[in-house]
Amino acid sequence: MKFKTLALSGAIALTLASTVSASESSIRFDGFPDFDSSLKVIAPEFEKETGIKVDVLMNNHGDHHTKLTTNLATGSGAGDVIVVDVEKVGPFVASGGLVDLSKQYGADKYEELFAPYAWAQGKGADGDVYGIPVDLGPGVMYYRTDIFEKAGIDLKDAIKDWDSYIKAGEALKKQNIQLIASASDVAQAIIFTTVPEGEGLYFDKNGKSVVTSERFVHAFEVAKEIRDKGLDGHIRAWSNEWYEGFRKGTFATQLSGAWLLGHLKNWIAPETKGKWAVSHLPDGIYGSWG
Repeated sequence: MKFKTLALSGAIALTLASTVSASESSIRFDGFPDFDSSLKVIAPEFEKETGIKVDVLMNNHGDHHTKLTTNLATGSGAGDVIVVDVEKVGPFVASGGLVDLSKQYGADKYEELFAPYAWAQGKGADGDVYGIPVDLGPGVMYYRTDIFEKAGIDLKDAIKDWDSYIKAGEALKKQNIQLIASASDVAQAIIFTTVPEGEGLYFDKNGKSVVTSERFVHAFEVAKEIRDKGLDGHIRAWSNEWYEGFRKGTFATQLSGAWLLGHLKNWIAPETKGKWAVSHLPDGIYGSWG
């Protein structure tokens, strides 16, 4: 018997897969980079302990999810364990093509090992678990140390608040370097990482929209100032131009999740090793990014 599940955690998901059937000699793990790097560490130990071989099928982020949509709709073709981006979890759970991990594998006993909001993201409308979180995706700022040094920018000053971040961008502009790929990334950082207790990204606890709240207004005001001053490159994330920006150093900072480091190191810009460093997000904010 094969099964298809929303696998948001390599270690736990593979353990669950081992309970599929004693007769199984192999399982397939479908994902996208940089999960292959994690599996190179996890899979050998799993195979040693269970005797089950893990076949890994990696595809780029977009094609991976497009393929899974078809697989789950037709009820065939998906791996035994799959990785799903947090932004696509809801539709995939609602599709009905994923195993109820609560009923079939008693996944609820793992809840105390995870942050409450992350655990909730893998649940269906029935309250059961259909996916296990892989990480919390803390938000960070990547920055080019060589470019900062040349422009005479002190990191601590640059991330003190959004005004100082913009001021750093103005200094970078004099060096013909963009502050960030897209001002929208700044808006996203503020919106995603300054969520009040008990409130969602777009709705409060009563289901009322918060898109006109101070959080959103502030996010767009900061992003608009960056755009109006010509400090961003109008470059969309995960585009070829974005990849080239990292490789050529056309922008000096990027706000993203801690998970981006693996992508930079392994395939986006490995030749820039040693030039990128990581810091907290500007304005003293902390929070999840995926």
